[in-house]
Amino acid sequence: TMARPILSFRNEVRHATILQWNARGLRSRISAFRQYVFTNRIPVIVICEPNVDKPLKLSGYEAFVSSTCEERSKVVVYIRTDFTYVHHAVQPHDDNQYVCLRIRKDKVSFTLIGVYVSPSGRFQQDRLRDILSATSAPWVITGDLNAHHLLWGSSTINAKGRNLVSFASKHDLCIINDGSPTYLRGLTYSSCLDLTLVSRSFRSQVQWFSDIETHGSDHIPTYVRIRGLTNPPRATIRKIDWPKFQRLMEDACREDPGDNLEDVIKEAMREASCLLPFTAKRSEFDVELEKLCALRRRAERRYRRTKSICDLRLARRMQKKVQRRLDKLEQQRWKVFCESLDPRKPLSRIWSTIRGLRSTPQQKHPFMALALRLGCTQLEVANDFCARVAGVCAMSASAVRSAFPEARIPEMDKDFTLEELDASLAASRRSSSPGPDGITYAALANL
Repeated sequence: TMARPILSFRNEVRHATILQWNARGLRSRISAFRQYVFTNRIPVIVICEPNVDKPLKLSGYEAFVSSTCEERSKVVVYIRTDFTYVHHAVQPHDDNQYVCLRIRKDKVSFTLIGVYVSPSGRFQQDRLRDILSATSAPWVITGDLNAHHLLWGSSTINAKGRNLVSFASKHDLCIINDGSPTYLRGLTYSSCLDLTLVSRSFRSQVQWFSDIETHGSDHIPTYVRIRGLTNPPRATIRKIDWPKFQRLMEDACREDPGDNLEDVIKEAMREASCLLPFTAKRSEFDVELEKLCALRRRAERRYRRTKSICDLRLARRMQKKVQRRLDKLEQQRWKVFCESLDPRKPLSRIWSTIRGLRSTPQQKHPFMALALRLGCTQLEVANDFCARVAGVCAMSASAVRSAFPEARIPEMDKDFTLEELDASLAASRRSSSPGPDGITYAALANL
């Protein structure tokens, strides 16, 4: 078949919702993996066989690992912290490992189950059945199940494959692989070990596709795109032209705005504002790295077509060169950061960087996650929280007003002057707002 163009495939990856990959050791590939994640910002990442004692950190992602008895965790799920999610605990097991998350973004919600079944173990239907009964549909089950069946492109059928087909039929699940191989070994063997199953009612909303390269592993990454869940648009900064804002306010206030002053200010802020694209700091483009990745990709494609040992060896040599180049770039970035530390740099920025290295990322909307766990609306959670924290005030409004003591200095009760107002505005954070109307301190200072 004709290979997909690189640019069109990269656009597909940027719109993917879930990345699933058996990395066969993530630590040795972490530099390339972090760069790949930073470029594409895929919301959910399921890694099988990371072969690390604790999950490696990814900026902007929270990690969840499978529970085991004696073996290392074989599944780690990274989820972007701007999503709403709830982790469901799963009983530990060495041969059948699972990570389960209930995920919501905008109007789309589903249950993700990352799975790894060891080659020597058997697929235990009872364990997965218990997870499905304890969570809500629709389900997306993805991972390395080491199951073979003709239905998803394997050349043989084993017991795991038969049991998986039976389980999917009983629980109204469908396997969405298109038959593309996800595992390459040696010169002649390839198979489909990395599978994705979804609820039949959810099938029309998902699309499955595989990568065009292995990224250094013997497994090929696979992707799932869910309709309605896309990567966030390019980051922008809202900037206000304050001279234009002042002119608009002068024109609007030639007649007394009366009680509509807040609306006039907000309208002037909107008309005087513009959106500017924001470029992240870590956006360098290394020509040598891109060249090596292209050579590795070309060698892997040729190997799949010719099954030649020379092409396989060339692909592996290119992978080692890519890894050495990435390690060198990481050292250069760390050196530049260390050289930027000097007495003139604000300590707050240095401590912020150090805390970022030590702290564990957490999701940005905990109230939304609590509402998802309780199965209620965010308003109900907020009202219950406020009632528990503030309690119920038994005093009347007049009693509350009379409870305030009188000022010891009578001048404190006088109206403030414009000089005092200017001084307080100058000392405030310009981007924040004093109230829920969204009128910033900067807008008040420019009236």
